[in-house]
Amino acid sequence: LDYRTCRKKAKSVGLKMGAALSSDGEKTEPVEEEPRSWILVAIIGLVSLVLYHFFFKRKSSKSILTEREQILESVSQLFLFTDEKRWDELEDQVLGEKVYLDMSTLGLQPVHLTSSQLCGKWKDGASKIDSVFHSCSNHHVKIDGKQKTAIVKCCATTTHYKASAIHGMSRDFVGTYELKLAKEKEEWRVTAFKFDLFFMLGNGNLE
Repeated sequence: LDYRTCRKKAKSVGLKMGAALSSDGEKTEPVEEEPRSWILVAIIGLVSLVLYHFFFKRKSSKSILTEREQILESVSQLFLFTDEKRWDELEDQVLGEKVYLDMSTLGLQPVHLTSSQLCGKWKDGASKIDSVFHSCSNHHVKIDGKQKTAIVKCCATTTHYKASAIHGMSRDFVGTYELKLAKEKEEWRVTAFKFDLFFMLGNGNLE
């Protein structure tokens, strides 16, 4: 037997080090390596830490970010659909079944309305002017994961335009919005709407 043949036979019976021949041609006893289970345990532990960091922790961060994006998308749709007078979409896709409306800084009493009633109210108001435009910034989002609710605060300017107004064709309401949203059937819906007026510019009555 030569060296290669002996080595192949040793491997076939599960030895880590195959049988070898001495320099004088005599066959030597096969030698097994010492167990290295601690190395295997260390490798498994290291791989587990890497997988936890890149899959579980990243997934958690991504989930929070996704929730925030969904909330801000609902807020954007609230103002976009209102400005574009898309009342059906506003009711079906953005508003909750019931909405608390607080415009007390404009001299109006806070009220609880259904989504249909609120859309009807805004639709009636929009019919008296030519256009409305909302501009919002500096959004601050606070999410309560257990209650599945969120509060969004933002700075805002709402502009009303009426071409036939004699004493100025526009008026600007400058202040902040505080919106409360609830997650209903995996969708974030606006359930409370509050506006705090800082000041107003332009033709207040649009007359």
